[in-house]
Amino acid sequence: MKPAGRPAKDDGTKIRQWLIDARKKAGLTQQDLAWMSGITQETYSYIERGRTTPKASTAMQIAEILQVPWTRFYVEDGKSVHVDAFPEEEER
Repeated sequence: MKPAGRPAKDDGTKIRQWLIDARKKAGLTQQDLAWMSGITQETYSYIERGRTTPKASTAMQIAEILQVPWTRFYVEDGKSVHVDAFPEEEER
């Protein structure tokens, strides 16, 4: 017999609890922070849930609002994650 409710989806993502805590401490909703950062609420939600990593400029905007280090977005389990902050332009 299956347990009631939806099972947790294990898609390999890690919720950024530190980001949720910082946003709530600032008294902001996801919608507020998304608007202030110039992104959609859906995109912000994906960032918070660890489903996507923001580009450096977005990380800097969010970090400035929440007064946290912007590089925190690029650290997983205490290890740095490589991010190409200045990707080359696509070839035409």
